[in-house]
Amino acid sequence: MITRISIILLLLAVAGCARMEPPLPPLKRLPGPPLKMTAVQEGDTIVVTGTLPAANRDGSSIEAYRQLEITGFLESLTGDTEPTGPVPLLQLAEKELNGRLTGRTFRVVVTDLDRRLGLDRWPDEARLTMTIRFQNERNKWSEPARLPAVPVAVAAAPPRRVTAQVEKQGVVLTWESASVNFNGSRPPVSDGVVIHRRQLPDGPVTEIGRVAPADRRFTDEHFAVGQEFAYALSSFRNVGDDEVFGGKSEWQQVNTRDVFGPEPPQSVTIVLDENRIKLLWDPVPDKDLAGYRVYRRGSREESFRRLTRQLLEFPSFTDETADPAGEYVYVVTAVDTSGNESPRSAEVVFPHK
Repeated sequence: MITRISIILLLLAVAGCARMEPPLPPLKRLPGPPLKMTAVQEGDTIVVTGTLPAANRDGSSIEAYRQLEITGFLESLTGDTEPTGPVPLLQLAEKELNGRLTGRTFRVVVTDLDRRLGLDRWPDEARLTMTIRFQNERNKWSEPARLPAVPVAVAAAPPRRVTAQVEKQGVVLTWESASVNFNGSRPPVSDGVVIHRRQLPDGPVTEIGRVAPADRRFTDEHFAVGQEFAYALSSFRNVGDDEVFGGKSEWQQVNTRDVFGPEPPQSVTIVLDENRIKLLWDPVPDKDLAGYRVYRRGSREESFRRLTRQLLEFPSFTDETADPAGEYVYVVTAVDTSGNESPRSAEVVFPHK
């Protein structure tokens, strides 16, 4: 038997169904946009880095990345030049794209900017805006991701005839300034030179210093001894609050194995201490100093003989084997932590003549 309460409940349920909205369409595994993207001009190229998402919008995992596409357009901040239309800058198929992926992080290079965008027709205030999208294994395109606008301009080509030489004070880099811009135009436009370093075989590239445009020399004093490094130089110019780089020079490889001995000890003197011959000298200031060695030659001997089996920690030595009535010549050397020995100090004679 249907009660009055049952009828009321049934009517309320029917009314609720009538007010229900239709279900939303499924996301159909649409991928989201690329993440954490950066772009910087290096000569006639733009280097773009970013990360591709691991999942689609509906939470399903992305099994493969089929394509990546970059488009862009130039515009002038002063408004005196009409913006370009969207220009295709890069399109990578699956095999090429995978070759540029480290995990999900990509690094791609847009080349031939001068021809594609006609940089010589643009003022320094020009900015390039780029959008990136990619395709997953279901051939679904992500929504385009827009990068912050980056400056593009003509800048000096990389420095020429770069050399890297390991010397006692560090790795010394020398070079000649570029005579043209990266697109061959003149005069070269530069606000300085950036020095890059990376540890071989596959260390990251880091900036270790900057010098003025007229400089031709830089010394890297901060590196690990006994390693292999590579160095490259880039000219740069300031464009507003941003920078444009003219591309990198060829990498120069060096092995920083320490083959340079310390400075020789100075001011070696002899004193008699309780009828024993004692040598004193100034401390050697080398940072990698390990200790000292003392050599002696008797009046009837032709060559020096080392007296110290172990390195001396302090700049002094007492000759326990010498005859105070004898005649001797002494020299002292310094040794570094790599086993390199300094030249000999000036000879000191006992007794004084």
